[in-house]
Amino acid sequence: MRVPVNFYELIGAGGLDEGRAVFESMIIQLVRVKHPALGVAANPGDWGIDAFVGELDSTVAIWQSKYFIQGFAKDQQDQVRESFRAAEKAAKDHNYTIDAWTLCVPVDPDAPTAKWWEGWRKREQRRTGIAISMWSASALEQLLIAPESASVFRHYFPKSAGALAQGTVRLLDLPDETRYDESLFIRQLIEAGISEHRSAKREFFNYEVLSREVADKAVDAELATLTTAQAEAHALWEARFVNAEPEEGTGRLPGFHGAVLQAIEDLHNHAQPTQPQLSVVHRFGGMHRIVDDGDAGWVAHFRRVAAEHNG
Repeated sequence: MRVPVNFYELIGAGGLDEGRAVFESMIIQLVRVKHPALGVAANPGDWGIDAFVGELDSTVAIWQSKYFIQGFAKDQQDQVRESFRAAEKAAKDHNYTIDAWTLCVPVDPDAPTAKWWEGWRKREQRRTGIAISMWSASALEQLLIAPESASVFRHYFPKSAGALAQGTVRLLDLPDETRYDESLFIRQLIEAGISEHRSAKREFFNYEVLSREVADKAVDAELATLTTAQAEAHALWEARFVNAEPEEGTGRLPGFHGAVLQAIEDLHNHAQPTQPQLSVVHRFGGMHRIVDDGDAGWVAHFRRVAAEHNG
């Protein structure tokens, strides 16, 4: 389920002026997720900078926010040109170099505006040597729903974040009871003395369906969600595996399987909203995927079990 970010949420009782100021603040915080960015107060002017990374006596990268919530047309194009010229002039007047300049707007340009932007951007890049880019609505949305930006997303867009949290991917029932009977993850459960496997198969099936959908769409934030979920599950498994006490003669690890799944469930219950929003079933399925790949198991000799199964 795709839940778009509603940039109108930034408008409060103060109207568009408030929305403009909050959008600027949000851009600064979003840049700070990955860079030690600073904002610039208008006192009396902001040197054409809303956020920057670097040194104002050397080289900087600049982010310029424009809250064009009502559209991006000719009047707004003039504002873009003016902002870029102001940034250029300030750099010259105060003896620093602009390395990159990023325009941030809460809309996606229509076709004529996109054509204008590309032409203007290429001309100015050739003239100045400055790398020019744009974070439009789609790019900002991708950045905001990324796991590392969760706190920024929740703070500035509580309604959108709440809708995303409710948008858990629909779960599917297992289409075939015998599906995965010969799979390694089932073999590992059997080795551990676990005789009921239907829920594990359903978990694995739902994770595989979601993985294919995410791979087909190839959205970076969604790919990162699955990568992170698997890394977290594997870390929880490993932390408990190294301290587990195997039964003599069987290699079984009493209580180990349940302890790992409980840890994954606890992590899930405290996790921040993601895109796509995973259920605990998907997280369990991701753990079974790790086992099926031979990188984990439920007995002390899981590697030998995997080698025999795959041999």
